[in-house]
Amino acid sequence: MTQSSSHAIGEIQSGSHRLQAMLDIPPDFVELLPVAAYACDASGRVLWFNKRAVDLWGRAPRIGDDTELFCGSYKLYFGGQEINRAETPMAVALRTGEAIQGAEGMVERPDGSQIWATVHIEPVKDTMGRVLGAINCFHDTTELHQARAKTMEGEERVRGILEAMPTAVYTTDAVGRITYYNEAAAKLAGREPTLGSDEWCVTWKLYWPDGTPLPHDQCPMALALKEQRPNSGMEAVAERPDRTRVPFLPYPTPLFDASGRLTGAVNVLVDITDRKRTERLQQELALSDANLAAELEATRKLQEIGAELIHEQDVHALYQKLVDAAAMIMRSEYASMQMFYPDRGSGGELRLLAFRGFNAQAAKFWEWVRIESESTCGVALRTRKRVIVEDVSRSDFMAGTEDLETYLQTGIHAVQTTPLLSRRGQLLGMISTHWNRPHRPADSELRLLDLLARQAADLLERASAEERLRDSEEQLRLATEAADVGLWDVDPVNDRLFWPARVKAMFGISGEAAVSMADFYAGLHLEDRERTSAAFAAALDPAKRALYDVEYRTIGKEDGVTRWVAAKGRGVFNAGGTCIRVIGTALDITERKRREDHQKLLLNELNHRVKNTLVTVQSMAMQTLRNSPDKMQAQKLIEARLIALSKAHDMLTQENWEGAFLHQIIGKAIAPYRGQLRDRFEGDGPNVWVSPKFALALAMGLHELCTNAVKYGGLSNEAGKVRIEWTVAGLNGTRELSIRWSEMDGPSVKPPSRQGFGSRLIERGLKQDLGGEVRIDFDPAGVICTIKAPLERARGRAEG
Repeated sequence: MTQSSSHAIGEIQSGSHRLQAMLDIPPDFVELLPVAAYACDASGRVLWFNKRAVDLWGRAPRIGDDTELFCGSYKLYFGGQEINRAETPMAVALRTGEAIQGAEGMVERPDGSQIWATVHIEPVKDTMGRVLGAINCFHDTTELHQARAKTMEGEERVRGILEAMPTAVYTTDAVGRITYYNEAAAKLAGREPTLGSDEWCVTWKLYWPDGTPLPHDQCPMALALKEQRPNSGMEAVAERPDRTRVPFLPYPTPLFDASGRLTGAVNVLVDITDRKRTERLQQELALSDANLAAELEATRKLQEIGAELIHEQDVHALYQKLVDAAAMIMRSEYASMQMFYPDRGSGGELRLLAFRGFNAQAAKFWEWVRIESESTCGVALRTRKRVIVEDVSRSDFMAGTEDLETYLQTGIHAVQTTPLLSRRGQLLGMISTHWNRPHRPADSELRLLDLLARQAADLLERASAEERLRDSEEQLRLATEAADVGLWDVDPVNDRLFWPARVKAMFGISGEAAVSMADFYAGLHLEDRERTSAAFAAALDPAKRALYDVEYRTIGKEDGVTRWVAAKGRGVFNAGGTCIRVIGTALDITERKRREDHQKLLLNELNHRVKNTLVTVQSMAMQTLRNSPDKMQAQKLIEARLIALSKAHDMLTQENWEGAFLHQIIGKAIAPYRGQLRDRFEGDGPNVWVSPKFALALAMGLHELCTNAVKYGGLSNEAGKVRIEWTVAGLNGTRELSIRWSEMDGPSVKPPSRQGFGSRLIERGLKQDLGGEVRIDFDPAGVICTIKAPLERARGRAEG
């Protein structure tokens, strides 16, 4: 240890002893102190401290260390800010020589914990007044600080509640000075009171309910403070600086501390303006007990009707209840209600819906009221305003009219008619009341009638809207059923799909099955899926907003049937441009597509047949003319052959050109010859269906055979006849038709010297058209023609 260090320590010890000596405190006595204590010399070096100080600091400072001057705290905070050692209260006291009492700061310990402490520092001076050092006694006030903070927090919470309250609240001190008021109190008073100056009440002026001035020092709050007891139920009136007055009820309550000492009072002021207004209204209503009872009953009736309007489904019963209620409210013997039909007549007409007291003649007369009518209803219809006639016999516009005569015959002498208007001002109808004496309805009755008229108008508007909706829905239903159209609705935002049973059937799905957009896409024919999906996407696109108009095929989910569907729809977009709904129709066009395909087939077939027919006619004409030297004979032959061809066409047309039965073809061919030659034909064979080509060829062949038989063969005399037989034989899955034409009992037959067109038509034409064999034998007993040809399988026809 150096000499200077020894000297410094000696000085410290000497100063400590002098300080200890001046305080006359034994060294061990400081441990007995009930508070934390330590002492510093004039330079701020710590001379001594007790254990309580160590406990509060959380550490033990080094005695006499120049690096730990003024305080033993790890960190020290005052006013919420950390301070250095030179700014500590001890440093200030040593510097100024002034005592510091009750300064509160926060001590932070080395472990990070913090406490609140209150310090009391007393400088120690020598006889010359020089500061030798100071002693600091401090104690832990953490709990007190926390309690104070909670108290302040509670006060702020209470203050916030009071400010949020709609009721006026203010407080005073014990002598009546205003210490606090909330916004509602300032609003009630119409002024901002001066805190600490204004006394007893926040109001500008006070009055008793009878208007007598009420001095502030005699107000309920003043009495509560003076008498130290709550004082409630004393009504008063506050006058604001703007001269408006507010009736209120004060509820002053004195406040006391724990020792029972008066500390102030709180007063709650309840604005009773609405209550006073209600009381005045009740007083006005109470002026006439009879009117009050009637109006209350009328109000009850209106409430009942209002409830029935919601639940009652029988609108005609409601009409009658409204009429009865009108008669009760207006104390009338008669009442009626009408609906306006704007499309009838030149200016619309009123139809009687319900009435009370009318006889049959009056009800018939006023069943329909035109705009030119001179009744109160007619005038109200023209003016759209209420019409009151106190005495119909003295009414100028009724004089000499049928309406006046009907009024008087019915016993009506006074009338009022009130238009029923929608909430948008549109005329819906009329409600009228009638009296059997001259009468002027009271304003209070008319006010109640207006309430009833509002309900009646709402009912008419609802009934009209429901009727229009029913008509619209029925028209839509009939239209969709008649057109076999199905409606569909898609919610693309939530991926929801609504299909009625008709649309589900188009996708082969049962009516009760649930469906989704996945069912729609899965049900599309693979070849149509991409095209249909693109059309639907264009309808959803806000930039395109295209009409969804597409035809596609579906494959039934449950039945596997292929169907054609024509669909149309339109997207619904919100303000942001998002498609929120797509609504449209679907029509099963399977049958139309089948007809279109069939029509194309028929057109192609017709084109083919016309060409073939023209070739046949051309060939027939050329051959006939070539083999007939006589033009008149050729003309007759051509005409007969054309007729035969035409009859064959007629027969096929009746069968939609699908074919014909063999017996029909034979019957048509021989029909012209049965009438003039009696029935000299015999026929026998099964029921066989043949193709159109077969039928035409065979009809022409039979025509030629009949013509030759009449001219030269079995039908050229009186005894001859013809037998036609046909059979069908099957072999290796094919069928062959054999037809045998046999003439008998006619003239002896010789082979012709040359073969004419008819014979060539039979042998060559039939063979070519039928794809079989045709042979004519000129047997002396009669011509025999044998036809053999393969037979196509019957299509959709029963043979037997």
